[in-house]
Amino acid sequence: MNQDYTGMIAEARNRFGPAPRRIGFRMRRQLKLKPPTWCKTADDPLLRNYADHEFLWHEGQIVWGQLVQVNTMMFQPKCPANAPGDVIFSFEQFWGDELQPLKMIADKIDDDKQAFLDTFDDDDDDEDYDDVEERRQAEEFHRSAELMLRVETDSDYFTELFAGGRARMLGTRIPNRYCTESPCYLNSLIYHRELFPVDYLACTHFPLLVHPKCAGVMILPSRWWPKSLITEWKRSAGRF
Repeated sequence: MNQDYTGMIAEARNRFGPAPRRIGFRMRRQLKLKPPTWCKTADDPLLRNYADHEFLWHEGQIVWGQLVQVNTMMFQPKCPANAPGDVIFSFEQFWGDELQPLKMIADKIDDDKQAFLDTFDDDDDDEDYDDVEERRQAEEFHRSAELMLRVETDSDYFTELFAGGRARMLGTRIPNRYCTESPCYLNSLIYHRELFPVDYLACTHFPLLVHPKCAGVMILPSRWWPKSLITEWKRSAGRF
């Protein structure tokens, strides 16, 4: 990884401006996102991200976000749909500015997820974690503050919940076995194609608006990305 990612994230902060920010009408239109209809109909916990957006516009800090999982349709160009997924980040300067440590954590989480899924017999419906009722129960558990603590302290439970693919994690601290030096967090969100410099996920990293006082996060629209990052995405997409 030869790119100057510390410089990139610093430039993104300069372009968007320091907090507190004044958000005019034109800028508000460029930042406003609408949740998918299915998200509103189901009263999905992901709606918390949209509720927190305005606060993040004014007060949010910009750090690196690293994708850990998403619906595969987001890697397909010319597909109009947006899809849910998960991102990891840190408020600490080293972890928030240096991208490589986050990528290593994401790889480790994905490795553990795959190892967990490999333990299941695909033909055994009774032990299939994709069972609809079990997913529903996992989401209910996740809304509980008591089990949120369990997610933070029981790394095996974190892996099991994450591997289900349906649990919504908002401001969830990643277990210490993945990041021993400083706390890192995982958030579920909707990946919106209109935020990217191309119409799909050509890369898995992007500037992210976060704040310790709110559970929601928001991907910074590419209008405020540094040119070097936009170039990286377009090259990855074969647009150069």
